[in-house]
Amino acid sequence: MDFTVSPEQELLRKTARDYLAAASRDGSGRTHAPWGELADLGWLDTGLGPVELAVLAEESGYALLTQQWLVTMAAAAPLYGAAGLPITGAVAVAGLAERSPRPTITRSATGLLLRGRCGHVPWHDREGEVVVLAQGASGPEFVRVVDGGDPPLVTALPGFDDTRPVVDVRFSGTAAEPLLGADDTTAALAVIRRGLRTMAACEAVGVARRALGLAVEHATMRRQFGKPIGTFQAVSHPLAESFAETEFASALAYRAAATLNSGDDQHTDEPFLTAELAATTAALTATGAAIQTLGAQGYLHDGPAAALHRRARSGSPLGTTRAALADQLATALLDS
Repeated sequence: MDFTVSPEQELLRKTARDYLAAASRDGSGRTHAPWGELADLGWLDTGLGPVELAVLAEESGYALLTQQWLVTMAAAAPLYGAAGLPITGAVAVAGLAERSPRPTITRSATGLLLRGRCGHVPWHDREGEVVVLAQGASGPEFVRVVDGGDPPLVTALPGFDDTRPVVDVRFSGTAAEPLLGADDTTAALAVIRRGLRTMAACEAVGVARRALGLAVEHATMRRQFGKPIGTFQAVSHPLAESFAETEFASALAYRAAATLNSGDDQHTDEPFLTAELAATTAALTATGAAIQTLGAQGYLHDGPAAALHRRARSGSPLGTTRAALADQLATALLDS
């Protein structure tokens, strides 16, 4: 399988990095890009392929993009694309977390109503649209929340990164409309979860690369005992090992994207579990090494190294811990 990045995809990477570098950044180096500008750049196109999305996800991690673009495009875009609907802003998708309860769908004279709760829902914009994986009479199906009935009750959950809020959502008669029926939901859910794992892995690679860049720059410029601190093995070896770990994770992340791009639905979850586990581990290692290399600067809460570390610790959009990822990967290997 060829999972090299084409010249067109490299141009997409350069365009994305140039745009994000010029976008508004806060003191922690986090980037805010208006949804309208992302739409103009084609980032909200439901026809983007897995490799193009992987490239953009890596750049969004590198820039610490504050919007929930990743979840919107990995989880909502396949559903909206199948329904012929455009994406114009944030779309929260509730019910995807692997151990989360799902609300039930009841039918009334006025349409569909949702009752119940979903846990661990990535949530960014209270004004954005909401899609819910809910339990219908014939099985799980995707519906979209519409005006009418009681609005959902949103409760924030503890988290590491305030740009990656996670919430608990309760429905008590919330109006909804069909988006994808029970017959097609099972297959779509597998694709969405694999896409989320792939894009989360690519974002983590971007976080790791940015952290390493900060650390290498500091190790080159900061001098101690008359020489750059990067000449000391206690500084240089952790950075070298983190670099190797990040490059390995990058290859696994793009292998997962290429697997999705192949359209082969016979593969197991192994490429996607491996990519997410390797990349999130690499991001934690790289951000930890950056904090250690920068010394006191690295520990500043409002500094870029700490912000990168919080993003690395923000966890999977599916609510899967690294221990659970390892457990699922072990099961996939032993059952294959």
